[in-house]
Amino acid sequence: MVELQLLPANRLNKSVNEDFNANENSMMGNIYSYCRNNQFDKAVFMCGVAHRKSIIEKINSYRSDEEFDIRWVTYGN
Repeated sequence: MVELQLLPANRLNKSVNEDFNANENSMMGNIYSYCRNNQFDKAVFMCGVAHRKSIIEKINSYRSDEEFDIRWVTYGN
């Protein structure tokens, strides 16, 4: 309640979404950078549930922008 009184919900949500998006873009950039510069057969990328849906969406957009494709397998519902 205090947060909503201090900062209107739409402004708070916009700020949080921008921060999440920047963080996730950084994660994806780091993953693809690591993959370009290192050789490996398998890897695991774990993230919190708050990032799950948007990370999966970002995987699809990165696939079209990158020169190589990572074979992503997602687990869970």
